[in-house]
Amino acid sequence: MVSINVNISVLFLMVSSSYPFIFYRFFPRICNVIRPFLPPLSVLVASICAGAPLALNVETMKSPLGVAILLLVVAFHLSSFIAGYILSGFVFRDSLDVKALQRTISFETGTKFLHFHTSNACNSMLFQ
Repeated sequence: MVSINVNISVLFLMVSSSYPFIFYRFFPRICNVIRPFLPPLSVLVASICAGAPLALNVETMKSPLGVAILLLVVAFHLSSFIAGYILSGFVFRDSLDVKALQRTISFETGTKFLHFHTSNACNSMLFQ
């Protein structure tokens, strides 16, 4: 059963990662039209994936355990944003536009952890 879930997860990742390139190659006009709507759509889908497991366990989230989990998750993501900002400032201090680079790396470190947790939540919900 585990190998089936792994194969499905790998297939899902491969298809979801490759179809935008193929779509853009054959339909560039359509891609240019829908491009402004993709960031809000991404936020919506990530919110649904993160919110669905929470909605299924709403009673746990209302309990003291849920509050503790929420505080830990917020602290974890906040620390990844801050660490990405500070560490990139040390590493790239001689760069021409260090502030923009710090903001970008901070955003990436914080959201990569967020996407990791969201994808794990979706996988655990879909492949029970």
